[in-house]
Amino acid sequence: MIKCTKYLCLMMLAMFVVTANANTVNITITEGVAGIDGFSSQVGMGGGSIGWTESVLRIGYAMNAVAQTYFVIPEELKAPGVVINSAAITLEFGDFYPGSSGIDFQMVHLNYDAGMVSYDNANATNDPTKYTKVGDFAHMQGSYPSFAVSWDVASVLASDIAAGNTYLPLLVRMTRSDGTFYPDSEATDSLKGIFWATEFGGSSVPKVVVDYSVIPEPASMLLIVLGSFALRRRCA
Repeated sequence: MIKCTKYLCLMMLAMFVVTANANTVNITITEGVAGIDGFSSQVGMGGGSIGWTESVLRIGYAMNAVAQTYFVIPEELKAPGVVINSAAITLEFGDFYPGSSGIDFQMVHLNYDAGMVSYDNANATNDPTKYTKVGDFAHMQGSYPSFAVSWDVASVLASDIAAGNTYLPLLVRMTRSDGTFYPDSEATDSLKGIFWATEFGGSSVPKVVVDYSVIPEPASMLLIVLGSFALRRRCA
């Protein structure tokens, strides 16, 4: 019988624990505003009507629209012992009108549980106590790109899970180059961006990809420890 050192045994045990608990879940919007996976639309901050659409998410435009996406948090992520290792949302531009200097846009997370498109949720981006900025704002310049942009949402997802929330509410709003939100008073038809919201024309649907691990409960950990002692004795 080939013998191994205790260090090799412990390494094998550690690799087993890590790899056995690695998981990935993809959360997408696939059913438009009527589906349970999320709601997607535009809201004019300065007035006008809510554009209920299944194909695009618009930012800017004459009403200073705020793109709103709502993802139902899977129950598997709420189970005991789950640790979020990483989570990122990806949006793809289908079209945009950046003017002469381009457009800047910021992802934000609502600091309360929300799962529907509304003026109130759009206007929450005017109250710093109601939202948290997610990462830095992005800049786009040019015309008709096929360009995807991602934001790290692991922290806000973990906070929503800890709070027992149902949804992960994420919004995108145009900003100025200094990071302040573009005001309603300066909204114009010539500045807007359009993200795809469903599988349309081969383009990408908004999605959140989550990698997570499950830490064994105390009873399971005891079994692992006992198993490690038995393994070490066999390797001795």
